[in-house]
Amino acid sequence: MVTPVSERVRKPLPTRIRVKKGLWNSVAMRLALADRIAAFPGIEMVEARPGAMPHRVEVYLRTPSASNRPLSDTPRLCTISRDKVVVYGLGDGDKFRVLSRGWARLQRRGIRVFLPRDSAELDVCWAIVECAYRCLQEALTTIPQPKRARFAVLPGFSRTTLQ
Repeated sequence: MVTPVSERVRKPLPTRIRVKKGLWNSVAMRLALADRIAAFPGIEMVEARPGAMPHRVEVYLRTPSASNRPLSDTPRLCTISRDKVVVYGLGDGDKFRVLSRGWARLQRRGIRVFLPRDSAELDVCWAIVECAYRCLQEALTTIPQPKRARFAVLPGFSRTTLQ
């Protein structure tokens, strides 16, 4: 059963502290976030430039019914790059909540979430991506599938004028 967005329990989102001092390892935080995202069912990750250390990873949400579709037709969940995480698929209310708390900036197709600086911020970034995952799952389950016509139901037409 699909739960409407208004009935979902939303976790409180703390306000992001802009000038937080301390050392942080962005590579470790990106890898930790990518590991958490990879644990979702139906996730496919594609490296933009394969190499020793990928510069950008595209994360797609693949459904069982879309297994034969090309990757360009599947919805993109997020993009993890060196300095940002771009999250797609959030609803307008969720976007506003994330933007108003200072966790992201608005982009053309999604929101640019700042990389986490510690484990507490990693949990918040994880919650944002998880919310986008749930929104995309709900959108994919509510899309009506096209109906196929059976040949017995179709009207019979003749190509001749003698009918």
